[in-house]
Amino acid sequence: MGGGLSVDKAVAFAALKPPSEDLTYIISIESDGPAPVPDVFIRLRGTRRDSGAVSAGSQFKDDFVAGNSDLFASIVTADLGTLVHVEVHRMRPGGSPWFLKRVLVWVKQRSDEYTFACYRWLGDAAGFPEATASVPHKAHGLNVVLRNAEIESKKALFRWRLDPGLPPAADFSYDTLPKDETWPTEFDLADVRSDLVSALHLEALLDDPPPFDSLEAFSAIFERLPRPALSEAATGWLSDEAFGEMHRTGACGLQLERVAAELPANFALRSERVEPLLRAGHTLEAAIKARHLYIVNCKELQGLKAKSGCYFGSPICLFYLNEQDRLVPIAIQLHQEVDPSSDVIYTPADSDADWLLAKLAVAGAELTKHVVCVRLLRTSLVLETLAVAAYRTLPSAHPVYKLLRPHLRSQLAENDRIRNALLDDDGPLDFLPLTRDSIETLMQRSFATWRFDQCSPISNMNARNVNTYSNFRDIGQYPYRDDGIRLWQLLYEFVKEVVDRYYPTDFDVQNDYELQNWAAELTSVCPAHGFPTALTGIRHVCHVVASVLWLATGQHAAATFSQYDTFAWVPAAPASFLRPVPGRGNVTKGVLTRQNILERLPSPELSVKQALGMYLLS
Repeated sequence: MGGGLSVDKAVAFAALKPPSEDLTYIISIESDGPAPVPDVFIRLRGTRRDSGAVSAGSQFKDDFVAGNSDLFASIVTADLGTLVHVEVHRMRPGGSPWFLKRVLVWVKQRSDEYTFACYRWLGDAAGFPEATASVPHKAHGLNVVLRNAEIESKKALFRWRLDPGLPPAADFSYDTLPKDETWPTEFDLADVRSDLVSALHLEALLDDPPPFDSLEAFSAIFERLPRPALSEAATGWLSDEAFGEMHRTGACGLQLERVAAELPANFALRSERVEPLLRAGHTLEAAIKARHLYIVNCKELQGLKAKSGCYFGSPICLFYLNEQDRLVPIAIQLHQEVDPSSDVIYTPADSDADWLLAKLAVAGAELTKHVVCVRLLRTSLVLETLAVAAYRTLPSAHPVYKLLRPHLRSQLAENDRIRNALLDDDGPLDFLPLTRDSIETLMQRSFATWRFDQCSPISNMNARNVNTYSNFRDIGQYPYRDDGIRLWQLLYEFVKEVVDRYYPTDFDVQNDYELQNWAAELTSVCPAHGFPTALTGIRHVCHVVASVLWLATGQHAAATFSQYDTFAWVPAAPASFLRPVPGRGNVTKGVLTRQNILERLPSPELSVKQALGMYLLS
């Protein structure tokens, strides 16, 4: 039977002599609660009748402790029919929550076994169905009633909060979240950063120290922190090749697009400025046709207000895939609105210092855009929308819910912490140069162009024109594509294996009203963002569910784990400058020095905060 039934107690139950028409239901409970939980009532519900509430706490209650699984109760009653639901109640309400793994029931005379999976924190009472996944259009009677009741209770628990221009979210504060949605260990990111400062002995760099007097001096931040990959290359990170590699294999690669037709209309670049950098005889038009031009455009940052003493640009950076298949920058414009009659384009033909400053301004703007748009909004916040819609429409017995739940668990808690960190003036992301209002505006601008039907890695890359898997030389090594497509294929195959088990035909998908309600819920609260209005068949369901799993796994990993190596080495990606970013017009070139650049880089305090912020977010 499983579940740890002891032989002695099995014998004790076997000694019971019920009438021949009655059956004996032997119950085992697996708990992982923090303390014994006495005075528990249990109720079995079957297709014929229910058992009524039976006291379980009076039998062997001393055995019911954290991590223990034991015989807990027996019920002798008339045949209940097929068991479909179990309810657990506490006699004296108001105690501490306890974690119930599952309830196992053995029908002695028939050797029938049932598993009721719970795996959540319980308060005073809870009910949960038999663990086998099922679809609603094949359920009957009591099963349907119970599914509907569960959905209605979750709708009351998970209510929508609709903020203009942002992904629909759960209306909650962390303190009001169900314990199942919280993290196992309570912590505050600001407190974690404070503890890190002490543990890493970085207090001196936060106590108004003098500015760093060299690029190498920034290494003081990383005496105990892991050294970011860029910093390990000595001054190699200053090269165009290293800058291009950041955009092919680092976090910046998620913003890279191939120029498919033409350059942005506000990009004041003339072909002759960069033709010496192209293949012999190539113009910009020819390079576009040859699929050799790539671009990063931080247009979402245009016009946003900076904190006092912080400066940033809204750059456009053009990359070229050269004859050595290396991606290198060839032209940079540091602002969206410029005087086209002035020389506002930076190229490698400018002085080393001018060109370096332009590249640093690009990397710093990409940091802000990545953290706010790519990592927070387009990964975590949209997952919350998907999670709340699923919780409000799919019962726990639904096979799609069972696929989604492990990946969406604690997403609401994570988002609450990240929102606070992002908007708190003294939080772990306070190194970002934007005011609170500007952060919200940036998120709104990013969400305006986000679409769920572009969330799979293939759709994502198609939208950016970088899905060149059949033509490797288009961009060369590109881990987001090379590894991402393999992971996507595995996710899709896994989802399809489950979906095929419960939906033999497209008609079965169309008849699953709970699944259709999930799609309808998404489109009702979030129209015009590519959510399906209905799920039309097996392939459609597989793609939609796999896309959600991809957001929670592959996309989350790509947006998260490369942040530290890409953005923690402050000299290579300063989130802000101490002086205005040039390039709107009337630019004087050739006078900037490396020392001038050093004087523009963030203070030691902001540099420490940036490094720790990237460490915490990674």
